[in-house]
Amino acid sequence: MSRQAKKYSTLKNTFELHAGPLSVLLLAVLLLSSCATPDAAKIRREQTTGFLSSLDNRTRQEIPKDGSLTLQDSIRIAVANNLELQSARIQKNIATLERKTAFARFLPKVDAGLSQQWARYQPEAVIGPMSTTVSDRRIRQTMLGMQQPIFVPYTWFLYSMFRKGEDIQNLVVLRTRQLISLEVTGLFFRCLALEETGAFLQTALEQARALENEVRQARAVDMARAGDVAEAEALVLSRQFSVNENRRRLRQSRSELLEAMGLNPLSPVRLTHSEQPPYRETPLDDLVLEALLNRPELKGQDYSYAIAKDRVKIALTEFLPKIFGTINFSNTTDSFIRYQTQWFGGLDGVMSLFNGFADINAYKAAKQRAGDVYVRREMACLMVMLQTQQAFLNLQSAHEQCTVSQKLLTAREEQFRETAALRQEGLVQLSERLSALTRRDEARMQHAVAGYSRQVARAVLLDVTGRGVAPKVPVEE
Repeated sequence: MSRQAKKYSTLKNTFELHAGPLSVLLLAVLLLSSCATPDAAKIRREQTTGFLSSLDNRTRQEIPKDGSLTLQDSIRIAVANNLELQSARIQKNIATLERKTAFARFLPKVDAGLSQQWARYQPEAVIGPMSTTVSDRRIRQTMLGMQQPIFVPYTWFLYSMFRKGEDIQNLVVLRTRQLISLEVTGLFFRCLALEETGAFLQTALEQARALENEVRQARAVDMARAGDVAEAEALVLSRQFSVNENRRRLRQSRSELLEAMGLNPLSPVRLTHSEQPPYRETPLDDLVLEALLNRPELKGQDYSYAIAKDRVKIALTEFLPKIFGTINFSNTTDSFIRYQTQWFGGLDGVMSLFNGFADINAYKAAKQRAGDVYVRREMACLMVMLQTQQAFLNLQSAHEQCTVSQKLLTAREEQFRETAALRQEGLVQLSERLSALTRRDEARMQHAVAGYSRQVARAVLLDVTGRGVAPKVPVEE
């Protein structure tokens, strides 16, 4: 017989002697359940299957059949499905429950108890040479008690702390929505910029292939060297690599966008650019003031400082008495008790007189923590001011870049028209026309990318000033 079987047999005999067959059955169930080892591979396989199925269903529901998405659609889907935002909502719900739990400290506490006692011998007391019975052998006692806080100051400030904590979590949810909106905006325009870059790189590849063909023809009549042919081939390979690398980057950016939206990163998608509402130019001073008034982080810092001051007040309440009112009801079946049913009422008060200066030092520490939170709030204000200025300057740079790229695009389009006209008359070679086309497409790409960069810069400025609010999506809490 194995060691485990012997141990089980010993425990079984013991319980049969003291507890009966029911305890033996419960023990057997516990031993069998403890011996079962979960199949990790099976659990992982089932979880993976369920996750992929849920992800595919959500992706099919959110993405239209043609796979096209606008920026507004992408932000709406991300706000509804982003996992970080779901986690923030859960933390908000937890903060709400903690606040409700803290409120329970103001309500009465009711306890009930039931006890049953069996004595082997009749309880007796020896009085001189005699003994007398003092209690029944079997006694059942019931108890019902209620305690109501009357003067417990720390509970007021504790509830205030949890209520402010709930407000902080609401701000965290708001800020998370804003950051998700900003992230989706940046990824959306990055994908569009890579698409524009891909069109330019494809044109550049065609121009390199035409140049290689012309060099090979010149080499055939000894008008070009072998090194020229090798250099043209290397140019074609380089352009081909750039095209392939851009496609990989575009695929990766689309996957990151879908992941931020809470969808399958491997799903095909087509992005459609729509014109954004015009941006209202605002002076830098007004933007800084708006950021200081509206940024959720600064509001959260205000709540944190208020919580720190509540902690100071809680430390002060340790020097005050705590008073509770109590009401108790008891009943016993002991026939030797004259009044088997009793009601008790009273007041309980506790006050700490001396605990090794712990209360004094805790009060000093709470004041220091409040000072630290105040300093951190000031640092956050300075950081917000700096972020607002940087976003404002970046938007100015992006706007000027759009102006320059528009002027360059106009010049390159005119040059391409002139070169194309000369090509029709046979005055220039095909490679020169393709080179002009490549320069025109490059200018067009630069202008499009500059426009996308300006859109992102606007979104960043709206975000740092606290106006970048993503749409609210109803969710089941």
